[in-house]
Amino acid sequence: MRLTKVQSALREKAYSFDYEEEDGIGSIDFEDRGLEYHVWEFQDDDGSFGAETNLMHAGHMEELHGDYEEQLLRLLEPFENRKTGWPSAVIFDMDGLMFQTEQQIQRAWDLVGPSFTGEPMGYHLKNTMGMNRTSRMEYFQKACGPDFPFEKFEQSYRAEVERIKETEGIPVQKGLFELMKFLHEKQVPMILATGSREESTMENLRLTGTPKDWFAFIITGDMVKYAKPDPYIYTLCCRKQGILPQDGLVLEDSVNGVLAGSRAGIPTFFVPDLQKGTHEADGLYAREFQDLTEVEKYLRQYIL
Repeated sequence: MRLTKVQSALREKAYSFDYEEEDGIGSIDFEDRGLEYHVWEFQDDDGSFGAETNLMHAGHMEELHGDYEEQLLRLLEPFENRKTGWPSAVIFDMDGLMFQTEQQIQRAWDLVGPSFTGEPMGYHLKNTMGMNRTSRMEYFQKACGPDFPFEKFEQSYRAEVERIKETEGIPVQKGLFELMKFLHEKQVPMILATGSREESTMENLRLTGTPKDWFAFIITGDMVKYAKPDPYIYTLCCRKQGILPQDGLVLEDSVNGVLAGSRAGIPTFFVPDLQKGTHEADGLYAREFQDLTEVEKYLRQYIL
């Protein structure tokens, strides 16, 4: 029998779990508040044992070496086997998750791109999703050369985006308002954490009729130094709200956003928009959903 201390700790906390053992290697799988957790042993070439687990970051597996069972016990200490009362706060991304603004930006890059690089530039968007202005500028100077006139490009595409917004409005993602209304009625704090500028964020909320006072607070890309996939913006959200990372929930549509949420140690739901079908975020998120309607349906099991 392997992982006996971990099994005992889970029994003391009244968790049900699945244990399997093959060739002297043990594995444990259990569920907490709808999230699946794993502890999988492995043996290195030198004969030493280790364990791979997502107890730290919910969707992200990491390896433990040395006295890994004692490390696992410490990681299990905050687990309480609560069936309800989670999440303590829901953190929303904006572009792509709440609104179909990324499609508008992509169209604008395609339209103005030939004036700067001789070709449509919308294909760059998938590489910059979740970034703030500083990170996006650094990306283009690497991708298109150090002399790329980012500020002129930015002015041109923003003017095109504004034209699109004025003529077409901003499409809202399916299930957004229903999910927000449900969380508001259940008094679950909502937080908005986006790489977009404060000015454009507030404009998007206004144009879509999204009640900004339903958010406990809003953090935009020009308020933080480090952009996604750096976890800083999500770590800051937890700190400001006064919650533990494992008690929060991040909703993201991009790989960079999933990376940021996972690295912050917050359970992250992946609701892909332009990055549907990607496998780059596999193993990093707790669950994947087609739209926010599915997210609401799922959360109704835990928010009573």
